Amino acid sequence: MLRKLKLRLRALFRRDDIGDELTLHLEQLTGELIAGGLSPREARLAASRQFGNLTRIHEQSRELFSFGLVEDLLRDLQYGWRSIRRNPSVAVAAVLSMGLAIGVNCRRPVFVWRRKTACAAVHN
Repeated sequence: MLRKLKLRLRALFRRDDIGDELTLHLEQLTGELIAGGLSPREARLAASRQFGNLTRIHEQSRELFSFGLVEDLLRDLQYGWRSIRRNPSVAVAAVLSMGLAIGVNCRRPVFVWRRKTACAAVHN
């Protein structure tokens, strides 16, 4: 478990290691194919076909060894902060309207409805 946490923390701060390692594996496979008798061009193409899409593998590896939820949260917070700084009047209006809506909905009773025989109140 600690090893997995260590790998995730390492991947969080070292993003280019995975790409370098994938390139190394592709070069090794290409070298093996050249040693097997293929021309360098054919070996590169065959290695690429065998290995698969490097970008997709890189993204899958990054998802596996990173904190996706934390990274998404940080990215959303950065976007929100930039939006607030760009247009603060909209942020103030949103905060005031949310405060007003929460204040109105927090008073007791929340809502009351009447029927022919009884009056019912729903409380928090």
